[in-house]
Amino acid sequence: MVDNKLNNSLINPLPLIILIITLILILTELIFQLSKASVMFGESGQILRNNVIIQYAFYGSLQDWMLNNGILRWEFAIRYFTYPFVHLSFMQTLIATVMFLALGKMVCEIYNGLLFFALVFASSVSGAFFYGLILDDQFPLTGLFPAIYGLIGAYTYILWISLRSVGAKSANAFTLVAVLLGIQILFKFLFNGTNDWIADLFGFLTGFLFAFLTNLYTLKRLN
Repeated sequence: MVDNKLNNSLINPLPLIILIITLILILTELIFQLSKASVMFGESGQILRNNVIIQYAFYGSLQDWMLNNGILRWEFAIRYFTYPFVHLSFMQTLIATVMFLALGKMVCEIYNGLLFFALVFASSVSGAFFYGLILDDQFPLTGLFPAIYGLIGAYTYILWISLRSVGAKSANAFTLVAVLLGIQILFKFLFNGTNDWIADLFGFLTGFLFAFLTNLYTLKRLN
């Protein structure tokens, strides 16, 4: 008798939304690396990367301009959605991609489709908004990390609820984010790093709140 398990994939397929976001990350970085190798665009990779950062990264000063003038400019607002796909280096892209795939696979099992899409971009937009609102920093915000922290926030809420339901110490659910943010803040002060940990923090809070509200809405519908 043929085991039915042979008909199943050894690796569960990733949801389409995760594959699309990952593909954009990989293609963007691939273009930078090909340019660096002078294969395309005829300019050095770092110049191309810098130009893309100037055009598509998030700058708090642009948000300040919109808030102060009460005007929503599309070329400024689009950066809330484009900055997650632009990274400062190959290594940053690699780390972001690996973390996104790992966390995305876990979270997408509960929040799939449009919910996952909303979670990712709500965390990105929130992280950028508060980064620009709190800081007077001219350094651009780049990378998928606020969205990744949003996934951590949603996962933390799920774990927090699970631990509470079995009477375990629910504070343990916050260990992962505490360690990651702690490392970032430590690097900030020891090596004069950037302040993007603020965007990550608000990405996490947005993900946690998103999971809470989604769970609350689900419970109300069941009742």
